[in-house]
Amino acid sequence: MRLPILLMLVIYSSGLIAETFKEKAVSKISAYYCSGNQNFLYCIKPEILSDLQNCVTYFVKNTTECSSKYLDLGMSLSDEEQMNITMEFGQCSLRELMKAEDIKESDFDECFSRNYDESKRSPVLDR
Repeated sequence: MRLPILLMLVIYSSGLIAETFKEKAVSKISAYYCSGNQNFLYCIKPEILSDLQNCVTYFVKNTTECSSKYLDLGMSLSDEEQMNITMEFGQCSLRELMKAEDIKESDFDECFSRNYDESKRSPVLDR
């Protein structure tokens, strides 16, 4: 009986259970762009899609402005507010990645329309 309680305390104190809102949002949006629906990053930097860890690292390094703007909140948010802010962060981060690669929105839109491939979109998103 004591071991499970001690184990839970160690895991909790190490931060494996508790994530901040910012960590959750970055994790969700980077996972979406890097593996959930690769159609977006295909038109920004397709070579990073072959390695998930490199893709996530690239995403985190190149979305610092949006992360600061939307995710560095020191207040408690409702679940709905968190979801809305996470979506806004996702949209902002896409624009920030395009800016980092000097890609015009019109060029991105054209690439996206021309190269959209349903197989680059995870079926999990349909649930």
